[in-house]
Amino acid sequence: MENAIVSAVVKQVTNIVGDQIRKQVHSVRSVDKEIVKLSNDLNKVREILEDAEKKGPFEDKKVNEWLKKLEETYCEMKLVLEEWDSANTKGDGDHKHKGLSFSSPLHIKNKHDTAKKIKNVEAKLDAVLAEKNRYGFHIVAAASTS
Repeated sequence: MENAIVSAVVKQVTNIVGDQIRKQVHSVRSVDKEIVKLSNDLNKVREILEDAEKKGPFEDKKVNEWLKKLEETYCEMKLVLEEWDSANTKGDGDHKHKGLSFSSPLHIKNKHDTAKKIKNVEAKLDAVLAEKNRYGFHIVAAASTS
């Protein structure tokens, strides 16, 4: 009877831990895609800020306050990308052994931390953009010259 209870508890704990590990692995694996998305978003925000700088300052105080929030978010986005680049140039990356690739625990932790930072800064960007919609601001990004 005790063995059955212990076995059931161990099975339940194993399932919980397994689910958590799967979530962490998914988060780590998606970081590279999220970095690309964040970089693209950063470029779009930079274009908006550069265009606003050419046209501003604006008479509407709300517009200027919104642009300040957007600029703060831009700086946070840039910082996340710089931290990512810095961590990836320190040699904590993948290691090869007999044709297999292994990531060091430090590199995996860095990816996990970066994934959380990306989610936070993307949520902040979404909130700032939602505020733009709430106030009815219209943003036209500068046309790129190719």
